[in-house]
Amino acid sequence: MTENELLRELAKELFIEPVQTDEVTAQSLSKQIGISVRGALDILQQKEREGLLISRWARGDKGRRLLAFYKPD
Repeated sequence: MTENELLRELAKELFIEPVQTDEVTAQSLSKQIGISVRGALDILQQKEREGLLISRWARGDKGRRLLAFYKPD
């Protein structure tokens, strides 16, 4: 395997999709309703436990990895 092949393989494996327009993050919710990011994350995770939301790892601003939440179909 060449270096370029290995790089392509790793990039494909490790790529994280950016936050989509139908997803919210704890950061966006905290800003919208004026609470702490931790408080917003607690709310979103509770809704996930209740089966109302699903989370996934997404790429945020500046390439940071964060949880994005969306409603199941």
